[in-house]
Amino acid sequence: MNERRRDERRQTTAPVFVASIDRSDRAGNLRDVSQRGALFTGRSRFELGERVSVRFPSAARVVAGRVVRVGLDADDGTLFRYLTAVRFDLPLETLPA
Repeated sequence: MNERRRDERRQTTAPVFVASIDRSDRAGNLRDVSQRGALFTGRSRFELGERVSVRFPSAARVVAGRVVRVGLDADDGTLFRYLTAVRFDLPLETLPA
């Protein structure tokens, strides 16, 4: 486990929508989520440090954060090929379903 992680991450495959100043509601799939951040795959490549809002449809909630990691999914045959990790500005009180 990465020493920087303070919160337990829950693996999931729930849908997520991510927006930035330049992009609106880009669809993705969550890989995991914790109270302080999330990892998702999507068709859009976000930039390191980019400010984003993450919408969790299952929880009817939107949270703001910053992109802290970007990369490519190991399975490059998938439609959602870009990996993005976001650190939330404020921790979630409850995790989305």
